[in-house]
Amino acid sequence: MKYYFCASDLGFYIEGASPSIPHNAIEIPTDTYNTFAGVSWPAGKILTTGDSGFPEWGDVPPPTQEE
Repeated sequence: MKYYFCASDLGFYIEGASPSIPHNAIEIPTDTYNTFAGVSWPAGKILTTGDSGFPEWGDVPPPTQEE
């Protein structure tokens, strides 16, 4: 089974299970998929994309003045 991550929509895709995989998605290792897809996110973190295009955890931005 092959897993993919798309930085533009922060989406995870599985070859054969996803109806379509975006053209700009990159293949990711199984352990990376298991770390980020469908798990409870660490407190104070959001899903972002690193320079390599792989998923990573980033800090939740502070609230705006309006919030």
